[in-house]
This record gives sequence, structure tokens and C-alpha cells, in this order.
Amino acid sequence: MCVWGQIACAMPRIVPIERRFPADDAGGWLLKLALETTMSRSTIREISIFLAVALLAVSGAAVACWTWPRLVTCLPWAAMAASWAVLALVVWGVRLAIRQRRANENTHEELRLHAAALEAAANGIAITDAQGSILWTNQAFCELTGYGRLEIIGQNHRILKSGVQGEDFYRQMWETLGRGEVWQGEMINRRKDGSHYVEENTISPLRDSGGAIRNFIAVKQNISERKSQEKALAAAKVSAERAKAAAEEASHAKDHFLAALSHELRTPLTPVVAALALLQGQGGLDEGTREILQLIGRNVDMETRLIEDLLDVTRLSRGKIELERKPIELEQVLRRVVEVVQGDIDARRLRFGMDAGDGPFIVDADATRMQQIFWNLLRNAVKFTPNGGSVRLACRKDGGRHVVVEIKDSGEGIAGEALERIFNAFEQGERAITRQFGGLGLGLTISKGLVELHGGTIAAQSDGKGQGATFRVRLPLVLAQAHVEAVPAAPPASRPLRILLVEDHDDTANIMRRLLVADGHEVTQAGDVATALKRVAQGAFDLLISDIGLPDRSGLDFIRELRRLGCLTPGIALSGYAQEEDIQRSREAGFAVHLTKPTSLAKLAAAIAAAAG
Repeated sequence: MCVWGQIACAMPRIVPIERRFPADDAGGWLLKLALETTMSRSTIREISIFLAVALLAVSGAAVACWTWPRLVTCLPWAAMAASWAVLALVVWGVRLAIRQRRANENTHEELRLHAAALEAAANGIAITDAQGSILWTNQAFCELTGYGRLEIIGQNHRILKSGVQGEDFYRQMWETLGRGEVWQGEMINRRKDGSHYVEENTISPLRDSGGAIRNFIAVKQNISERKSQEKALAAAKVSAERAKAAAEEASHAKDHFLAALSHELRTPLTPVVAALALLQGQGGLDEGTREILQLIGRNVDMETRLIEDLLDVTRLSRGKIELERKPIELEQVLRRVVEVVQGDIDARRLRFGMDAGDGPFIVDADATRMQQIFWNLLRNAVKFTPNGGSVRLACRKDGGRHVVVEIKDSGEGIAGEALERIFNAFEQGERAITRQFGGLGLGLTISKGLVELHGGTIAAQSDGKGQGATFRVRLPLVLAQAHVEAVPAAPPASRPLRILLVEDHDDTANIMRRLLVADGHEVTQAGDVATALKRVAQGAFDLLISDIGLPDRSGLDFIRELRRLGCLTPGIALSGYAQEEDIQRSREAGFAVHLTKPTSLAKLAAAIAAAAG
């Protein structure tokens, strides 16, 4: 009995787990589960073996003494042997108990660390039984839900339901968990104070040794702020898309307005330009009359240029300008620009000089657009320079691969703060300048856009108001030998042609007829498509000149109908619509040339020569 007492004393005492780990201990439930599993599978098995061996030894000795009485004389020796055997068993039991205690201590410490990690986790964690009753939570779970640990332990997880999700949502969730699969998803739950929050939830089933689902562990992350940000971002995106759509609609409306405005402004200018060309072609005019005609011509050109500038700004912003680039000699372009501006230079009695540098300077460019760039810059220099001032134009190479064109004047100058915005649309530095010199402030914007389309740069420099200004344009040179295109000159006179003129604006039709007749052509008029088709059916023509906007149908319909009927007479579209898409539609319909109103006599003659061959 003394030996068994020692064994009992050596074995670890089994204290009820509820006393050692109360429910409000953070790791108590987890540690209880682990220790119960350890005692059942390890310690109990070895103790059972120990007791069985001891019982077998004592029973064997008793049977031997009863069967063979002579062995009684050897009983002291047998008792001594049994004592040694029992002592060995005691030692073995004590060592087993010590090992078991150490294993329990290590397991206890390891589980304490795991429990501390779960407790310190930023995400809320809860362990429930198979029915969803909460057995354990960490502090983050309590902070997320607003419940204290003692309040929530023992409650079913349904206490957090907000009612936002329907029964189908929970049925699908439980079906997934019932299959032993992990469920992940978002849900809206309710805190203790009744407020709702959005959580990202991962629920994992825990099985026992028999494979049955015994518990669930849920890991929750509060994503309310993230969802609010996503909602705000989505709202901002919708707002931005609406704003973009509104801006695009406004842009289209602006383009439509400018196209309509261009058409309406160009139409009355067309007969003026044609009449001016007709009068200037007459002989015997006195000097005073010629000066008046030149004055009219300059102002009509200015009005036309303003309309073109408005359309060019729209084309640049939409990327609709197409360049017809060819190798050209830059000096020819500059001298042609000087010829155009020479009248204004002489009128202001300006000292003008041009230094062509050590050319030739060959650039790959659209000759017409190059003239537009330098006409804008030189005209600005002349306009902002007072009478008797100076304007200088110079060219020079820059590093062997570029040419720099510099236009310098002694005029109004540019204030420092205005230099940064001088190339913005509708900017002229100051309102006083706009009032004094007029204009829309589009020339520099257009020049900058065109220079950049040619791969160049443009910059402005000024020491301030009253100190003059310098504009520099830097363009890449064509380094290899190339065939140089000459700047287009006036076309040769065309042979007399039979022309059908389709125009519904009476003034334009009459003056255009007189202009064409004066140039030696035979002209037949029509005011609409129906009449024009009858004229074509009645006789043959060498050339068609047609407006686009006609009363019954469009000029595009007219040319398409002719092509459908097999009539291949070349046609020229003469229209106030001047957008790139307007020109493209004219060419696709069958017109050989698209002229924009008002057109000059030279352009009209060139178009007739090109279309009629």
C-alpha cells in the first residue's frame, strides 16, 4: 500500500479544467480542449500499462505461493525480488509522471503563446460550437461588435444579424459550412448599440477525430471605411463620367456652333470677295478707287482669317489638322510671308530687315501651314510695334540639325507674368492690349500647335512692357538630300469650260457667274438639286461647282446621284462648312476639290485647273 501511495503521490494531480481555466480567460477554452486530448491519448495509456504490469506481477507471486508450499521457505527471497521489481516500476512511473508534467507544461506554454497571438490579432476572432453558439472571442471581436466578452460568451452568433441580408444568404452560407468547406464573404452586421458595420468574414469548420464538425472559427475584418471609400470613389467616377459626357456634349455643341457660325459668316463674304476680284480685274481704275478696293480686300481677309482661326483652334484641340508635309525651302516661305505683310510694314513706316542666314534651310513641312505660322508671328510684330519702330527677321542654324527663325520687334513688349500664358487661347497679355489692338488672341495658340505638329518648339522672350519682344521658332532640318517642293505659285489660266453652278444664295450665284464668265467660261445656274439634275440631263458640262447646303437636298446628294447615274463630270464643292470631316465627306461623295467660302480668285482658278485637268 505504501508503494501504491508513492505512485499516486508521484502522478500529477488532475484539477477540474473549469477551475484552472475560467470562461473569461482569453485562452482557457482552447487550452482545455488541448489538455483533455493529451490526457486521453498519452498519459492514460501509459498509466494503464503500468498498473497492468504491477497487477500481473503480484498475482503471479500469490499463485506461485499457493501452488507450491515449499516455496514458502523462499518467500523472503521472493519478497525481496518483488520489492525490487515494484521499486523499478515505481521509478519508471515517477519518470513517466515527470515527463508527462514537463510535456503538459510545454504544451501549456505553447498554447498560451497561441492564445496570446489570437488575443492580440487586429482582426476579430470568435470560436463557436456546431450550432453557432459563441465559446470564445478575442478583444478585437469585442471592439468590433461593442459587446463585452462575458456578454457575448454563450450567445448565438445570430445576435449580430442586422436583417440586411436575406434568408437565402444565410442558407447558402450554412450549406457551404455543412459540406466542411471554408466560407468567405462580406456581410452587414449590427453592433450592440444598433449601428451597422460591414465586415469581411472567413469561417472555417473544425472537425474532431471522428471527422464530425465540432466547432467553427470566424475571422472578421471591419471594412466599413473601405466600403465607404469605394462608394465615394464610385460616386466620384460616376460624377466624373457625367462631367466628361457633359464636356464632350458641350464640345460637340461648340463645334456645331462654330461650324454653323462659320457657314453663316462665310456665305455673305463670298459675293464680296468675288465682286472685289471682279472690280480689281477691270482696267482704267483711278488710284483712289484702287486704294478703296485694297482697303476692302484687307478687311475681308482679316474677317476671313478670324473665322479660320476659330476653326483651327477647334481642329487643334480635337487633333483634326492633317499636314501635307513635303521638303520645302524655308526662305521661300518667309519671303512670301514678308510680301503679304509688306503693305502693313510700309503703312507704319517701320524699319524692317531680313537675314536669311547661311541657308538653304530645308524642312519637312506643310507649306501652307508654315506660311500661317510666320504670318501670325510677323503680323503680330508689325501690329504691336508703333510707327517708326523696327522689326527684324533672321534665320540661323542651331547645332547642325535644327534651324531657328527669330522675329524681333521694338514694340509693346510682354509683362513677365503674361509670358507664361501668352500662348493660351484668347490671351493677349492684358485686356488693355485687346481693346487697343483688337483680335481674338488665337494666333499664337494656333502657331504653337502647328509648330509642335511639325516637331518644333516656339518660345517668347521680353524684358517687360515697352521693351519689345522676340519670338523664336525651332524646327528640325531635313539632313539627307531631298527634292524640294517650291512654294505654290499662281496657277496658269484654264481653258474655257462649260460650267454648271449650283448655288441657292442669289448674290453669291450672280457674282460667281459674272466672275467665271469674265474668265472666259460658259456658265449655267441652278438653285437646287432638282433643277441641277434637269440641267445635267439637258446638256453636257465640263465642270460642276456646287454649294453643299441647298434647299431641297445637299450638294453631297447631288454628286452621289450623278455618280449613280454614270455621270463622271468632275465637281468642286464650294461651301461655308470647313471642318476636316466636311472636307472628307465631300471627297467621299465624289467631289474632286472642296473649296471653303469665301475663296479667292487664285484658289478658284487653281481648283478649276486641278478638277478639269
